[in-house]
Amino acid sequence: MRNIQKISFLGLLLVGMGTQLFSQQPTRKNWQVGASLPIAMEGLKDWTNETMGLSLDAAYQMPLPGNKAFFRAGLGLNYFPGKAKGIPGFQDTGDDLIETWKNDTRTISLTGVQITGDLVIPLGSTNFSLLTGFSLNTWHKKVSGQFPHDWRGIAGSQGGWEGDWVWYWDPPEWVWEWEWIEPDPWYPIERLGRDNNFSGTVKNIFGKAGVRLGAEYAVNDKFTIAAMLQLTELGTDSEFLDRKFRVDYDISKNEVPDSENKISGKHRVNPAWLQVGVRYKF
Repeated sequence: MRNIQKISFLGLLLVGMGTQLFSQQPTRKNWQVGASLPIAMEGLKDWTNETMGLSLDAAYQMPLPGNKAFFRAGLGLNYFPGKAKGIPGFQDTGDDLIETWKNDTRTISLTGVQITGDLVIPLGSTNFSLLTGFSLNTWHKKVSGQFPHDWRGIAGSQGGWEGDWVWYWDPPEWVWEWEWIEPDPWYPIERLGRDNNFSGTVKNIFGKAGVRLGAEYAVNDKFTIAAMLQLTELGTDSEFLDRKFRVDYDISKNEVPDSENKISGKHRVNPAWLQVGVRYKF
C-alpha cells in the first residue's frame, strides 16, 4: 500500500505539470482498444516465476471541460502465466547443513480483470501525453503441481515417517526380534499428498485497488504507442495454498478450530508490471 501511495503522489505531480502544458489541438470523444506486453516486476515474478504476459483493454475517452485533458474509462484483461522453479533447501548430514535444490513443481498463473479510470494530459502542441489513474481489480488464480514443503514431517507420526525398527516380544515363537514398522500417522492420509492443485477467484471481487502511471505518443490520429507502470493489490500468499495445508489437525484427525493461516498469510502479494504496447482509436 505504501508503494501505491508513492506512485499516486507522483501521478498528482504529473497532473499539475500537464495542466500547464495542455495541447492546443482539437479534442473529441472516441473509443480505443489496446494491446501490450507486460514485463513482471519482483512483486509479481516472485510468484509466477515468469517475466512476460499479455494485456488487452478497451476504453472510452472523452474531453474534460476546457479541452485541456481527457478522461478515459476502460476495462482491461491481464494474463501472467506461471512456470515451475527450483528452490533452496537444506540437507542435514549430521555434522552440518548442506544447501541443496528441491524441485518446486508448483506453478501459479494469474488472470486479472480491471476497471480503470485515467486522466490523460497532452503536453503542449506535441504528440506526447502523460497519463495517471486508478484501477479496481479482481484476480483469478490457477495453482497446480506440488508445494515443496514436507508436510508429513510437520504433521508427525507414530514410529517416524521413514519407518522404524522396533524391538518387541513376538509370539508364537516368543522371542525378542527387530521388525520394520511402517508409520501410523494421525495426520489424515487423504491430506498427506503435497499436490496443491486448485483454482478460483481471490477474495473481494474488484476490491483490489491499483494505480497507473504512463506516457503515450500519438503516431497519427489512429495509432498511439503507450508505456505504463501498474501496481496493484491481490492479497496474501495464503491465496496460493490449498486450505488443507493451511489448518492444523488434532490426533483424532479433526480440524483444529481457528488454526488457519499459521503457516501462510504473512506475505503480501502486490503484482506490479511495466507494459509497452499500441492503442487504436476509432
